[in-house]
Amino acid sequence: MFLREKTPDLLRDIENGKLSLVTLHCSCTFLTELKAFEEVSISMSLDSVQHNRIKMFFEYNKITDSGGQAVATGIHEIGCFWRNGEQLEMIQVPESLRQALKEYEK
Repeated sequence: MFLREKTPDLLRDIENGKLSLVTLHCSCTFLTELKAFEEVSISMSLDSVQHNRIKMFFEYNKITDSGGQAVATGIHEIGCFWRNGEQLEMIQVPESLRQALKEYEK
């Protein structure tokens, strides 16, 4: 949804097979248990943008009557690549994506 709303130009490149946003690393640290049907809020902040890599930090909070309770944290790092036939070539993070991510900077 983020790409559809913020960077429709990139979504077209992804859909036609030119641009690939590849998960390079993903991890999640669980802090407490959740039960079925509990509501969770997920917030994302931008950790860093370097050359072809984007690193995002996620916080997962259980929604409670008194606000929220932290249940997990996570990191997701992606790399930007352009498809050239069967090969993937590293590219700089596209400018429209850089701009869209600015509102998520810490």
